[in-house]
Amino acid sequence: MPLTIAPSSWNYSQGASWISYLNTDEKKDAIDIAASHNTDKTGTAQDFADQVRTTLGADTEIWETEQHGWKGNSSTSEAMSFSYMIETIRAGFTGLSGWLAIGTTSQGHAYLLNNGSTVKRNVKYYMFKKLSNTSNYGYALDIDQTDDLSSTMALIQDNLLTIWVINTSSSAVLTEFDISGFDWDGSEVKWTRWDEDLSINADETPEGIEGVALEASASSVKVVLNGRAAYCIEIPLVDYEDNFPFVQAENYTALSGAVDQGSYVAYSAGGSESSYNLDIVKTYPHDVAFRVSSASANIAFDVYDGTNLLTSVSRIATGGAGNWTTIYRTLLLDGGPMELRVVAQNGGWNLDWIKFDQQYYSATESTLDNLALGLSTNDYSAGSVHSAGYEADKAFDGDTGTRWASAVATPWLEVDFGTSTTVNGSWILDYGDRTKGYEIQYYDGSWKTAFIGGDPDDAGQTDIFPAVTGTKFRLQVTSSSGNPSIWEFQLYYIPTPDVASMTLDGSALTLEWSGIEGETYALQSTTNLTDGFTTIESGIPVHESVNMNTVATPDDAAFYRIILED
Repeated sequence: MPLTIAPSSWNYSQGASWISYLNTDEKKDAIDIAASHNTDKTGTAQDFADQVRTTLGADTEIWETEQHGWKGNSSTSEAMSFSYMIETIRAGFTGLSGWLAIGTTSQGHAYLLNNGSTVKRNVKYYMFKKLSNTSNYGYALDIDQTDDLSSTMALIQDNLLTIWVINTSSSAVLTEFDISGFDWDGSEVKWTRWDEDLSINADETPEGIEGVALEASASSVKVVLNGRAAYCIEIPLVDYEDNFPFVQAENYTALSGAVDQGSYVAYSAGGSESSYNLDIVKTYPHDVAFRVSSASANIAFDVYDGTNLLTSVSRIATGGAGNWTTIYRTLLLDGGPMELRVVAQNGGWNLDWIKFDQQYYSATESTLDNLALGLSTNDYSAGSVHSAGYEADKAFDGDTGTRWASAVATPWLEVDFGTSTTVNGSWILDYGDRTKGYEIQYYDGSWKTAFIGGDPDDAGQTDIFPAVTGTKFRLQVTSSSGNPSIWEFQLYYIPTPDVASMTLDGSALTLEWSGIEGETYALQSTTNLTDGFTTIESGIPVHESVNMNTVATPDDAAFYRIILED
């Protein structure tokens, strides 16, 4: 059902009066959005907004359906009458509309001017464009303003604070704006000014004059305001999209069963928890990092937004309470207030801090190229072919409905690239679970073994091995329960990070590696290379140019690796 927007009255006073006569819940509930325009400018935007909130409630949206007050046929008059738009925004109107998008040069309400042969953008167009690009959906910050600068507002969108101000006097004024309540990022503070009487028919485009603040610091910004001019001052803040918030574990709002250790929180048993009241900047997938440690117990916990489960985390011990490592998760959080709860699945581990959006790369879906696909039929061969229709090329065509079949028990299947090709991964889709043992072999002047495998997974066997380079590659079946048949044999080169260093310190092992933007990695270990690797942790994104992960070292000697995930 369409929303009801009412009363859309002639002026603010009429609108406030109409709203006040909604004397039943049925009438009040019928209004979805309260709206007015200011054609004869009787009353104020604040009067209308106050009446709406009193009668319909504080959360009711308020729209300006026709802004007649912002009017003028010169850049100065348009700049001065922008005060009507400021008044509306300061009152909390969330929908703003001018009157007449396009009109003649004599119609001062219009943003686009038609002189009969051409259409030109005027000052209002560029002021409204700047307002739209820097606004916070119509919500102004609650700020103080001096009498000599009665048309002032401040808006914040993401990490940009904008101050809009009109100097109605004819003299220039040096003005200092207090920004001590914000985190200026130290970069240049720019302003845009509208006051020059550019002819609306001239060739110039009245986008506004740009400049930089006279002085800027963490506490204030100083700007010289020309007489009879409107300004938009843009103050970049620390990027809250990338750095908000940072939560020390000990700064909890509630603790149950967990123990405050001064600089971190220890979780003593399953069900112990800590909670944190946050204000999330924006609804989107936030990258969240948890700094944790454990002497010997598994680190396992659930993360909630109130009662809504966001994710579950499980990780082996780091080998000591002081051996901290970071676990990363990407969580879809709604903008606004939230209660973040960390609930332990078991005790014996610690939480140091939680960081949001620390500029690491989130996982993105990637597609790897099957190197063996698309070659000439003559580039594929086999040691045995069962019969027509089951030739070697059927295992390389990317079609899981066709297959190569052998007439012997231990055949080979081969692709000839014709040039040196580097491979470090393969995928085998076996028919009928016939293959029981195999090798991935490569030819660089002689045949060598890159990987030894057992019974392939019926759903498709993926193998990753150290990169090898050869002109030919083979799947050599070493044992079978019948003459083998293969739906698909695919070969890949999977980009892998370089391990920069590996440090063994007491009972903890720290790995550092470089990575590829947009991908995630898994940390794996094995004590027996023939049995394959076990994943310790997955979903590790590229955090910085160097990435670190700390794990407890097992009693037995082990091999460790960082691999790019599928």
